[in-house]
Amino acid sequence: MPDRPPEQVAEHGIYNHPVMGQYFTPSNFRVMAADEKRKELNRQVSGGGGLEWWPPEETGPPGYPHPSGGGVYISEIFDDELRSNPEALKDAVYRDALHGLPGKDKYWKILREDFRNNFDPNILEFLKKRHAKQGEHDSFDSWMDRSMTDAFLRGAFGDEGQLGASFRGEPEYEWKGQRGKSEQWYSPKQREILDKMRKYLGYEG
Repeated sequence: MPDRPPEQVAEHGIYNHPVMGQYFTPSNFRVMAADEKRKELNRQVSGGGGLEWWPPEETGPPGYPHPSGGGVYISEIFDDELRSNPEALKDAVYRDALHGLPGKDKYWKILREDFRNNFDPNILEFLKKRHAKQGEHDSFDSWMDRSMTDAFLRGAFGDEGQLGASFRGEPEYEWKGQRGKSEQWYSPKQREILDKMRKYLGYEG
């Protein structure tokens, strides 16, 4: 039997998960590889991320529409290196799907809101300055809810960047050619909440 395409490996990782599989099924969730045109659009619109999560209702900005036309959840792959490693892609899509859980799972939504409300004041101030410097179009609260809160959550679920190194207590991080000293990004209360989240999803990484 030939190997399954990497997109299918990642999809089945979600479909077979005891929590995520309740909400993301073959009828409403797919993993798609972007073509060259969409990769270029991703670089122009989003800065060139490796994955993009598309909720069913999101239409996308002009010229950069929902990859399926809408109606289903899509995890869109832009990183060819990631796509070439099915297990790494499976893990990345798992983290990407965290974006969709608050709208589906009430307990997860409660935990996520508790996490959002317990940032260390110094980290919160840093993020406010970053938001202002980047010139984001939406408000700070909207930016935190849309982007940064889930970025911090991914750090506790195997992400290899600065946040993942910080969560694991590693003194340094090295990721995509960048290397530096790890910072204490998570408050003690957030770590307590993350422990509950990891247990709820059965994550052992």
